[in-house]
Amino acid sequence: MSRVAKIRRMADALMATTVQDEKLIILQKYSNDALIKQLVIYAYNPLMQFDMKEWIPAKYGKMHGMGIPKFLHLYEEILNNKYTQTEARFACNLAVTHMNDEEVHTFIDIMKKECRWGLTIATINQVWNDLITDYPVQHPSDHTAENMKNISFPCVSQVLVEGTRLNIIIRSDVVEFRDISGGLMRQFDSFADQFKILTQNGTTVFDGSAVVMQEDKVVGTTLEDINEADVANIKFFLWDSVRYDGFMNCEDTRIGYNWRYNGIEHMMFLAADKNISPCYKLPQTEIVADMDGINKFMESSGTGVVIKDFAGTWRNGVTPKEVIIHKK
Repeated sequence: MSRVAKIRRMADALMATTVQDEKLIILQKYSNDALIKQLVIYAYNPLMQFDMKEWIPAKYGKMHGMGIPKFLHLYEEILNNKYTQTEARFACNLAVTHMNDEEVHTFIDIMKKECRWGLTIATINQVWNDLITDYPVQHPSDHTAENMKNISFPCVSQVLVEGTRLNIIIRSDVVEFRDISGGLMRQFDSFADQFKILTQNGTTVFDGSAVVMQEDKVVGTTLEDINEADVANIKFFLWDSVRYDGFMNCEDTRIGYNWRYNGIEHMMFLAADKNISPCYKLPQTEIVADMDGINKFMESSGTGVVIKDFAGTWRNGVTPKEVIIHKK
């Protein structure tokens, strides 16, 4: 079977069934195929976003055109921000003009992150162990007496910020705003320069929420509120910072929360002269000695809180070192 026919037949077979066990049998036939494996990574890794959803292809291939391998470099170059959005679309239009008409739809679907193979992460990882992970997001544990045993006093009591949760990923001069599914949030690109200054063009991932504020009060928390707001009223509450390599590995055991939070404070201090009207803020935070201190903090703030252990390291998923307590 030719390589072109192989990709087409695999794609057709996957799309012909909705049963994951049947998709697994199909995919297992290609477990040793490096090209298929790479295409699955591009299609399903939530950290790989090409920002091409709005792209309208100029062509849909031609008979006896070139195969996908000739154009795999475009995925990597777009991921590494080698092109502007206009340049990326031009390069992809050039590619689909010369690509064969049997593989072109696979190339387009993956580039637009609209792959129709219908695979789940669980199915993929049965073929290639731990190949794909969910987009990394840390969540606090629910408040129970048992979960509070994982918190050592004194600890951090931090106001629970309601808002649109996001990550702000800075890699030198590249800044990406991503939702908790890994999708790019281009509506925030105008704030990128402030975060370059904040990190001194370093490599950092911030965890936080976007809100709408007027006169120091939060007046909007949903994405709809934010998209309709005056840009001057959009603020980002930053409550965590993670090393980029740890974020990509879904775990960073090197730095406890106390140092990560202090790092944000230090960055804000150093950037104060350049970011005169910063778009970012820290949530109200207090060190408490016991449960009585937590209760008093909740009463004074009038909100729910997140309790954070000083030594708690960052990880994807639910962490035992943070506990959320909702306002009653």
